[in-house]
Amino acid sequence: MNKDVVLLTATFYSNKELLRYKIALETIKNAVAAGYKIIVLDDSPDELNIPNDFKCLGAIVYKQTEKGFGNSRREIFLLSKKECDENGYKAVVWLEPEKDDIVRLIPQIVEPIIKGQADISIPFRTETSWRSYPAFQIQSEQAGNKELAELIHRSDLDCYFGPIAYSKDAIKYVTTMKPIDIGEGKIVDNYIPQYAPSLALRYGARIVSVPVDFIYNTKQKNEEDVVMKDEFVEKRKRQLSEVSAAHKKLATIKLEIF
Repeated sequence: MNKDVVLLTATFYSNKELLRYKIALETIKNAVAAGYKIIVLDDSPDELNIPNDFKCLGAIVYKQTEKGFGNSRREIFLLSKKECDENGYKAVVWLEPEKDDIVRLIPQIVEPIIKGQADISIPFRTETSWRSYPAFQIQSEQAGNKELAELIHRSDLDCYFGPIAYSKDAIKYVTTMKPIDIGEGKIVDNYIPQYAPSLALRYGARIVSVPVDFIYNTKQKNEEDVVMKDEFVEKRKRQLSEVSAAHKKLATIKLEIF
């Protein structure tokens, strides 16, 4: 098993027929087959016994203790810090469970952290990667990245992608971020692993961008582009609005978090 990196994700599935659940199974299989420890924080209904499915594939699974996306992210990053302290891991990688192709790219994503050259490493989608994506997601996430670049004066960071690697010491940028701590007017804290780099930059963290040829799952693309297009277009609009508002606040508030 790889002793430098531990993988993290959080899940919630309302039934086992969902394509997202089936892709998550593949992600876990890929991670375990590649020799990684993968920790999953799950909040699915108890009667589905989804944690057992993940455990049977080799994942370490915890039951989420507090409701909410933001709480799940803080909770699993706190668990990852414990793993690093007890077992000597140098980096943690946050994954979206439906991005099954990302596992093969982990070595190049974490390399700058393992070599001591970065605190946070963000994979950057190449043109090859973008071509595999649903049409509206390309539009919304490229718009988000452009707006973020103007805020933080870094055009090379693809924070709207999702997966991000943190060094052991940089985990604090996720675990300490709570809505009540970031000035007047709370932000939606669903995506704090992706918000944290905006905060970390202001504290002098070393953040690097690593180009990757990640390929979006073809079944997922069809579902988003065709089968459930209207639902996913609304979801992407909402995500863009929420994440954009968070980055704007984090780029301008008075810093009193640490």
